[in-house]
Amino acid sequence: MQSDGAVSFRTRYEAEAIPPNVLTFSAIADHTCFGTNLTCPADGVKEGANCCSGGGVITQILGRVPCSGAPGSDGGYMDCKDTGAGVEFHGVTVPADGTYDVTWWYHCGGGNGVANVYGDLMCGGLHYTVGIGCRPQLIDVNGVPMSGTIDAQVALIYQFPCYADAWSVVHGATTALPLKTGSNTIYIHAPHVTDLDAADIDAIDVLPHGQGAQPWVTPVVSGN
Repeated sequence: MQSDGAVSFRTRYEAEAIPPNVLTFSAIADHTCFGTNLTCPADGVKEGANCCSGGGVITQILGRVPCSGAPGSDGGYMDCKDTGAGVEFHGVTVPADGTYDVTWWYHCGGGNGVANVYGDLMCGGLHYTVGIGCRPQLIDVNGVPMSGTIDAQVALIYQFPCYADAWSVVHGATTALPLKTGSNTIYIHAPHVTDLDAADIDAIDVLPHGQGAQPWVTPVVSGN
């Protein structure tokens, strides 16, 4: 954790820190970094690093739970309730009310030259990189769903780009979120849609607005 005053600071929160964080539905903490046991050094959490921040990551953030069948089995989509799983970050603290950059360190790979995505192959029209695709997330701050308005439609889904590399490779995307003085709760979860799964969440960095890692991600209308 770094803190350098009001103008420049960075505070990191590990997703797998449970408690204070809380997992919902199918989400689980993987403390093996996808079986690699690769832990990023404190200054090594950056785009394209092959490791996990803090050595752990939250996986199975599924958009089809609870279901009567186990994910990955023939019954994995039976009697699903379409309630998205996720991870709540608790105790996210800032010095003053305002808009802050929250950089999400996450994992969304594939292998064999193909990104493993659910949902929007064109990333809501954002076109981060031709031919990759995205996974969708919903984000709530202190119980309030984050959203925007596009062509008079409410936009709720944040599309994080996926890549055709190993799942253990870490990627970054930044959202601008309103936080209040003191402690905040940030909840990231899959959309309430059976076949839309979110990315695997590693950690967040909270920084002053404009200092987060690229790409900056804004909500889109649909995940399909």
